[in-house]
This record gives sequence, structure tokens and C-alpha cells, in this order.
Amino acid sequence: MRNSIYNKKITPKRVVISLIIGVALILLIADGVYRFKYVGNVNDTKITRADYKKNLNQTKSFYAYSKQDLSSLTSLDKDTLEKMINKILVQNYAENNGITVTDAEIQARYLRIISGFNRNNNIVDEGDEAFLSKIKEMYGADKNTYLEEIRIDLLKKKVQKEVKMPLVQWLEEQKKSASINRF
Repeated sequence: MRNSIYNKKITPKRVVISLIIGVALILLIADGVYRFKYVGNVNDTKITRADYKKNLNQTKSFYAYSKQDLSSLTSLDKDTLEKMINKILVQNYAENNGITVTDAEIQARYLRIISGFNRNNNIVDEGDEAFLSKIKEMYGADKNTYLEEIRIDLLKKKVQKEVKMPLVQWLEEQKKSASINRF
């Protein structure tokens, strides 16, 4: 009879080897799925590929709007991820230290921005239609996305005030002690 895998004896050694290979394959597949869904994590906060692509596309929209050559911006992918990591570090610190931004603060900042935009563009109307149109054109973003950017900006200012140092310096210090993975 030919030497076939069906004719071989099942030994404890073969069972263990088969189990090890099976577990290794499962881990390899799980890692691939994880890396497909996420681009990184900061401590326990995951950065989804979808959020990353959204941020990257908004940045690319801005550069395209301002007629800059995207091919010369080799660090755009890395810069986008770093911006997202910084945002998470700020949010985590704020959450852990009771620092918040209210809807009233966001709305007040938004109205000041709209007022300035309308004044600078000789728009008599007090509405935000022209501004939102420009934001859509420049970043491909909607009002909710822009309001979230205002919230993060206000949060950064409050965190900087709390830590009593420039935010860039504070973020570098945080990155030294945080568990950050980039895939």
C-alpha cells in the first residue's frame, strides 16, 4: 500500500503539531482581519480604517481645492494618522480629567466663524449656507463634521490650559507613555 496521509498513525505528536498549526492560522487570519478594519490604536481606542479614510479624503480635498500637488505630499498618510492619534490623546486626557466642551461653547464659536466669514465675503445674510457650501467645497465635509472639529479645537485649548505647556510638547510627552500602534 502506498504511503498516504490516511494510512499514517495518529500520534500525540501529530495532534499537537496540527493544533499548533491550526491556532497559528487562526491568529494569522484574525490579525489580517484586524489590520483590514483598523489602522492603529491608542491605548484602548481603535482607529478604524473608515475614519482614517474619511480624514485623509478631507485633507486631500483641501489640498486639491488649494491647487497643491498631492504627489509632492509624501507624508500625508502618516500626518493624517498622527493627527488622529493626537485627537485621541487629547480626548482621553479630557475625559479622564473632567474637561468638557458644551454645545453652547461650540455654537458660540460656530456663530463667530459664520459672522466673520459673512463679513469678509460681504454677505449680508446672517445664515450659514454660503459658509457650509465653502466647507463642502474645500473639505468635502458637512456641518456636523465641522462642528466636531470645533469641539476638538476647543478641547485642545482647554487641555493645553490644564497641562500648562504647549500642546505639541505635551502630545510628544504623552506619546512616550501611551500604548500606540500604527498598522
